[in-house]
Amino acid sequence: SLVARVASEEPERYDLTLLKPLHFFFEALAYRGEDGQTDLQVNIALPIDNVALPDDPDTTVVVERRVVLLRGAHEVDRSIENLGIGVNSLNRDQGLLAVERANLPVQPGEYELRVQITRRNTNLIQVYGQALELDDFSRNKLALSDLQIAQKIVEADAERPSKFVRNGWDIRPAPTRSFRKGEPLFIYYEIYNLNRDEFGQTRYQISYEVEARTSEGKIKIPFLAKLRRAKEGETIGFEFEQTGSVTQENDYFELDLAEAKPGRYELKMRVRDLTTDQETTKTSLFSVIP
Repeated sequence: SLVARVASEEPERYDLTLLKPLHFFFEALAYRGEDGQTDLQVNIALPIDNVALPDDPDTTVVVERRVVLLRGAHEVDRSIENLGIGVNSLNRDQGLLAVERANLPVQPGEYELRVQITRRNTNLIQVYGQALELDDFSRNKLALSDLQIAQKIVEADAERPSKFVRNGWDIRPAPTRSFRKGEPLFIYYEIYNLNRDEFGQTRYQISYEVEARTSEGKIKIPFLAKLRRAKEGETIGFEFEQTGSVTQENDYFELDLAEAKPGRYELKMRVRDLTTDQETTKTSLFSVIP
């Protein structure tokens, strides 16, 4: 579900002694930005059932989304928007999510992130925090962005791009990182600072592994991927080579969860530059639910 932008100057009104928690999900992802900056992307999933009140008619409610980045006690950046979320008989009690994205270009380094959601003119509010260490992708060494676990990735509509476009891809976020057995799971990534050989070509190897997190520890699971560049529907192994002509690549692959059992999993992706033998890795977590 998407949310609409709402312009409003009306202040919030709530009694601090009567606040009620408004639970939501979020994730923070780091990519290379321009001029040495890091693009911080914050994806938020707000359960519509948590926003709606029992006596709401079919209506559009206004929620304030506030994302603030702190360094110590100093506020470095903030992004605030009022969002209109439709609440009606068709989307109540359906487990649906309103999904939102905020983008903050900042200098690399250590920060504290605060994400706050408030339903305006009510006592529904929640704020979550997370410590961040944003990589410096401008250095001249092989690097891999954070891995975005997504619901769906398709080529962006150039005439009507959605809010979730990056580098020509429309990437539908999955901030809950929860999938049902059999649902597709997409992984978007960006590789930086690949080296060209004497013929102007880049050669690099991508490998990945998935581990189930159990009470006994981590167990490797043989999930196979489908690669966008491969033939339609072709399944690949856990390691494959790519070639190109540019020093930055952005791409995705799809994991097949058909045989996945409910539980928590860790995805680890490794990139090796075959020209320089440099390596870099990133991990991400997701869950399979009944």
